[in-house]
Amino acid sequence: MTQIIGSFDQGLPKIALPLRGPTGVRTREALVVDTGFDGFLFLPLSLARHLRLAPSASTDIRFADHSTLSAVTADCTVEFDDREVTGPALIAQRASSPCLGNGFFRRTNLVLVTNARAGIFIMADPTSYEDPTASA
Repeated sequence: MTQIIGSFDQGLPKIALPLRGPTGVRTREALVVDTGFDGFLFLPLSLARHLRLAPSASTDIRFADHSTLSAVTADCTVEFDDREVTGPALIAQRASSPCLGNGFFRRTNLVLVTNARAGIFIMADPTSYEDPTASA
């Protein structure tokens, strides 16, 4: 049963997960869970360099405010529980915080459950979700 608990940091949902590059370099990062981001991962260039990610393509990203940003893509692995999932990370010099997007949830079939009363959110397998704050 996959159930990963995250918390809110200055109003932003964050979860610490290990990231791994293709050469095996690994680091644990606090990722902002951005449900407005349709991609898998969005990483600052400094983190991508640390992980030794290998850029494979370049692209322009258009944001909701119609601004654009040039980025490159590279495969990156996210580890959780006893699982791992690899997907395309968008890498940009101007990226401030690493973000986990909806592409991660599509690849893992996890759902995002928010418990505002407890100030937490949970990424869980929808077939076995149990609210850890519910009283017995």
